[in-house]
Amino acid sequence: MCGIAGIMNLHGKGFEYQELAIMADTLSHRGPDGEGFALLSEKFQECRFCSAYELANQKGGAYCGFAHRRLSIIDLSDDGIQPMSYDDGRLWITFNGEIFNYIELRKELETLGRHFHTATDTEVLIQAYEEWGIDCLHKFNGMWAFAIWDLHKQRLFISRDRFGIKPLYYVKYGDKFAFASEPKALLKLPWVKKIPHEKAIADYLVHSREDCFRWTFFEGIKQIEPGHFLLIPFGTTEIPDQKRWWNIENTLPSGELSDNEAAEIFHDLFESSVRLRLRSDVPVGTCLSGGLDSSAVVCAARPWLSPENQKSYSAVYNSTFELDETTYIDEIVKDTGIKNFRVFPDSEGLIEDIEQLIYVQDEPFGSTSQYAQYKVFQLARETGTTVTLDGQGADEELAGYHYFFPVHFAGYLRRLRFIKFISEFNAYRNKTGAELSTSMFSTMAGLLSHRSMIRLANRYDKGRGISWVNQRIVQNARSIEAPQVHEFGDWLNRRLYEIFSVSGLPALLRYEDRNSMACSIEARLPFMDHRLVSFIFSLPAEQKIRKGMTKHVMRGALKGIIPERIRTRTDKIGFATPENNWFAQEPMLSYIKQIMNSRITRNRGLIDCDKFSELLNANKEGRINGGRAIWRAVNIELWFRKFID
Repeated sequence: MCGIAGIMNLHGKGFEYQELAIMADTLSHRGPDGEGFALLSEKFQECRFCSAYELANQKGGAYCGFAHRRLSIIDLSDDGIQPMSYDDGRLWITFNGEIFNYIELRKELETLGRHFHTATDTEVLIQAYEEWGIDCLHKFNGMWAFAIWDLHKQRLFISRDRFGIKPLYYVKYGDKFAFASEPKALLKLPWVKKIPHEKAIADYLVHSREDCFRWTFFEGIKQIEPGHFLLIPFGTTEIPDQKRWWNIENTLPSGELSDNEAAEIFHDLFESSVRLRLRSDVPVGTCLSGGLDSSAVVCAARPWLSPENQKSYSAVYNSTFELDETTYIDEIVKDTGIKNFRVFPDSEGLIEDIEQLIYVQDEPFGSTSQYAQYKVFQLARETGTTVTLDGQGADEELAGYHYFFPVHFAGYLRRLRFIKFISEFNAYRNKTGAELSTSMFSTMAGLLSHRSMIRLANRYDKGRGISWVNQRIVQNARSIEAPQVHEFGDWLNRRLYEIFSVSGLPALLRYEDRNSMACSIEARLPFMDHRLVSFIFSLPAEQKIRKGMTKHVMRGALKGIIPERIRTRTDKIGFATPENNWFAQEPMLSYIKQIMNSRITRNRGLIDCDKFSELLNANKEGRINGGRAIWRAVNIELWFRKFID
């Protein structure tokens, strides 16, 4: 796990070498264990590795340069230093991520006559590329962002993993092209302008959208999209369009399965995913929120963890916070005997860390829960853990959030299955105690698109309302088309895949990456194994939601593995902080007023500061739960001050 960056002159006229060093320095948190650089040309004799000192004293006309900051995870020796070359320097790679099945791939490549000089997954990756070309991507089980300088084919090859777990951004200006793991590294380049992207800001403030592959919050800075690659021929004048290399529709297994068969397959795939993600030459721990997903990871991993790795990390609060999950964390600790370390986020700490947190994340984010996650990773690093396993992704695959119930019910109505609708609808109400009128209204909303549901919630939920957003921004947001996704399967699966691929999970993956890497920690996500993802999306809605319970197939697969009290939980808390209370009390209340009543904020023109004050007061008086809306307003203003002003 590392930080990577690179610069290419599209016309082959060279570039400023020190710009590589600047980007590497900016990414030092992603790789504190070492750094390296490569200066690359169209002839292999002119390509060379160099240190930062050597880079500063190099002269010449390299057309491309790679930078790498190393976080040592697999093969801690100097053999793992990057950028790494292969085939007498005709191939060079800078790589961020992990290929978890590198041992199996190495054996396969050895049967084809290949020999290895290191024990790294990096060498497996680059030899796989030489053996299979771009098709090597389908061989990998992992998370990655990498760039390969291919002198054989005279091109730069850049790729990102199937789901975008690992980030990669790029920018073009004139004849210059640069890429990096984080936007902040690109912003250090003197030729990259700090211009806010108006549509991204409008989408964030109005639709709560925090990550869009079509753009970033910085005008001109783009992402390599998940499951895509970019090929840049040597001597080109323009950057070609990205090409998709992975589609979930092409990987879905077929055939109906009984509940027992589906649970058995889920169990085997999940266990395999966890075991692959425990491969490491440094200490491994687990994040534990107390929910079903993180509990499943902890319990599945524990038998394979060495005694020194029996550590878990949690964010907890006092007993007055109704969403605190300490009691469930205690249940897992008691059941497994795993050691649990806890951090106690509070509003005073948030004020102290808020500017650093906004810098860490690069772009605005949705709630203060990211502060709790950041503190968990800090704690893990302080106690000697370098790799963590987390439960990210399961909710978006298995309909874990309760707002998927009305979507599920709407699916029955769309298929005219009225008897099944009545049965499931009543089971849900009996489990949750939901009112009839509210449940019916929600079901009708479930027939709408995700974007339409957000707009409906903004209209009827005062805590989510957008009256405080400048009307110019609101009008801009209304002109933004919702992202398009591939449609397959039943109504629930279509909506799940929209949340999974474009409207929800991508932002969570960005949070996870930035928060973990800010603390020099590699976060691994067992639920994001592509084999498991494809299997889950092949299952019908009835094996995800049934009789008022979410994650039906997963609960069946985990019987006997996690405590029954957690396996059969019907409430859904999520990774929450008491932000409504934080924003209603001192010292946070005064801190927010100071920011939002300032002349700088008023002159910026994004927020109607008077209506925002009404929102703040309504939250303080307990008339609404306005924490999410309050945070968006504060976050966008502080983001401007940190990155734009």
